[in-house]
Amino acid sequence: MRTTVLKTIAAISISAAFGAASISDHFFPQRPAGATLTTITGVLENWTHGEGVGTIAVKDSSGNTHKFYMGYPARINGKTVLCFSAPGADGDAPSPDPYCTDWPSKVVIGTTKVKAVTWGATLNGSAVQACDEIDMI
Repeated sequence: MRTTVLKTIAAISISAAFGAASISDHFFPQRPAGATLTTITGVLENWTHGEGVGTIAVKDSSGNTHKFYMGYPARINGKTVLCFSAPGADGDAPSPDPYCTDWPSKVVIGTTKVKAVTWGATLNGSAVQACDEIDMI
């Protein structure tokens, strides 16, 4: 409960500081036209954002965890999801989370198998992968 309250305070502070219209300035933009896309399948291990950056992590069938910078807007099954932290992320109880009302109820951190669509990007001169879409499989 304490973690959820702290996340909520952080989310409100971030929203107040940046304003809803400028949140996208702090994430990777929509994927570039013509970007080479890669698909990673596995179990969704993490979905968190705040403090100007977001992370999506997927563990593949070989046990390798792939971490991606979150694109904005980020979607699950085609629906934009603005939750700062998925229910169950960071050790929180998987549900209910009154501060994350747009999270799909069938998507469970550490359990749900997903397909992540990623592309190559650059952050501070380093090559990274960005992701703005995951779908249940």
